[in-house]
Amino acid sequence: MHTCTRNPVGRAYLHAELATSGPLAATTTRIRRRVLTPQDVAIACARIAHDLKAEDILILDLRTLTQITDYFVLATGASERQLKAIADKLQSDLKQQHVGKLGIEGDPVSGWVLLDYCDVVVHLFGPEARAFYELEMLWGDAPRIPW
Repeated sequence: MHTCTRNPVGRAYLHAELATSGPLAATTTRIRRRVLTPQDVAIACARIAHDLKAEDILILDLRTLTQITDYFVLATGASERQLKAIADKLQSDLKQQHVGKLGIEGDPVSGWVLLDYCDVVVHLFGPEARAFYELEMLWGDAPRIPW
């Protein structure tokens, strides 16, 4: 069973940035708040995977198809080492953005790593696992989100 606690206000993630410039920076710390929507998080995941040379990156919008999650991000890595690097970078960058991870399943050796961020689930595949599971076919009715 999939369980997670979603943010009740628009199911968005809150990101705080410390102000380091401007008139208040010298005397006090000011916090600017920016809301990251689940779509923002999915796009950030796709871009991180792209920066680390992942291939066949897709974002599937599942909001109208299931209550399990809002978005799947699918990406293919060429090797175990690349899958690990992508998974590590995603975890590190999203943690810095205060996006909480629900869990992680699989490992690079198996050819499939799943990172569950509740509203966004990232599937990192090796080429063989991607061809075998064909999640984009299973969720063929899901709209693709440009990133």
